[in-house]
Amino acid sequence: MATVLAGNGAAAWGFRLSRVQCYPYYPITPSTACSQQISRWVNDGAMEAVTINAESEHSAASQIITAGKSVRAGTATSSKGLLYMIEVLENAAGGGVPCGLYIGNRATGAPINIWADNSDAYAMRDSGVIQIFSADAQEALDNIIQGYRIAEDLRVRLPFAVNLRGFTGTHAYEGVEIPKQEEVDRYLAPFVPIYPLFAPEKPVTYGAMLSAYPYRRHKRNQMAALSHASEVALKSGREFAEKLGRSYGLFEWIGDEKAKLVVALLGESACAGEVVTRHLQGKEGIPGVALLKIRLFSPFPAKEIAQALHQAGTKALVVFDEGLHHGGVLPPLAQRIATAIHLHLGGQGPKVASVIGGLGGSEVRQDHFQLMFNLADNIAEGKPYRPEPYWLDIAEDPIFVEREDQVSPKLWRKWGEVWKKQKRKEKFCSPIPP
Repeated sequence: MATVLAGNGAAAWGFRLSRVQCYPYYPITPSTACSQQISRWVNDGAMEAVTINAESEHSAASQIITAGKSVRAGTATSSKGLLYMIEVLENAAGGGVPCGLYIGNRATGAPINIWADNSDAYAMRDSGVIQIFSADAQEALDNIIQGYRIAEDLRVRLPFAVNLRGFTGTHAYEGVEIPKQEEVDRYLAPFVPIYPLFAPEKPVTYGAMLSAYPYRRHKRNQMAALSHASEVALKSGREFAEKLGRSYGLFEWIGDEKAKLVVALLGESACAGEVVTRHLQGKEGIPGVALLKIRLFSPFPAKEIAQALHQAGTKALVVFDEGLHHGGVLPPLAQRIATAIHLHLGGQGPKVASVIGGLGGSEVRQDHFQLMFNLADNIAEGKPYRPEPYWLDIAEDPIFVEREDQVSPKLWRKWGEVWKKQKRKEKFCSPIPP
């Protein structure tokens, strides 16, 4: 059924079509409307499930873990709510509980900020949860259905989180195709509890304490299960295309097959990036260009991404992060891609630059991608560039500098020689026709 939905509404349909049986929640902007819709359906008898209005996000996460041992369970949250959940979400991963989360991505502060970036998703990257990023409402709906298929596979049995950028993704209305329930049922089998909580004839222990030897074996096995999610996600994406008509992989390559210049990113900002990529393709004086839209962030498809860049003949890669890694050499996505290239391509891989933007709801515009492709072209030509991140829309610290008096004197002393050799090119930055 074709309709118009906001991202939150589409996510709610993802849970409903997956036949989620238990949905505890604690409301938090910008994901609240997803939980409101599910609560309304359950109250009206349109969805056969139990909702629990939990007293906190910590409690909601604890409840999906408890329920997820016996039934299909899910919830939604954002920002500080997700941070509050992380303590217990590690128990979901360590206990092999395949519950599902929908995250309306939002800044975590301080200072206080209720608008979008990937800070919350990045904060949970070491919790053992499968992390999938969506670019729009349709992908959010589809990814929740596929998330349960991936998480409940016997080779995986881990929790998953589907991410969608707050407000511009969660609240924007757009065309969505809602699958028929029977179509989803053919794709997603009923939940099978492997070790149900209430089974006196087959008692099990959850939350056991382990000493060093069994603990390290358990964590090694947990890492192996998470690594299996890549293969399962690929297979699940292909079968989703066969049964429901939309294909999904570990990432999407948008643009030229042979791309000397590539910009990589996660999620909804790829929409603006795709417009620029299509605009630059085939323009005189511009080499092959592509946008690398990464869907699976954890487990990270390092080898597959490195191979794609190698096959494309990529010379320069700009990685766009909408979040930080405080104290890290590079922000999370850039660090993972740089590591992938180093491990799998060595000196044969492209040069990698990092750009940070979109923080706290900052707009991510088409002209930002023009600047990033321009930067990649300069790097491919052998121009010097920063070994630390660039920042978008910081007046005293721009990517390109026309005059020395535009920038902070302190920064000019540090990066002046780089700025002198990095030039803004009109062929990349000319206005895009409406």
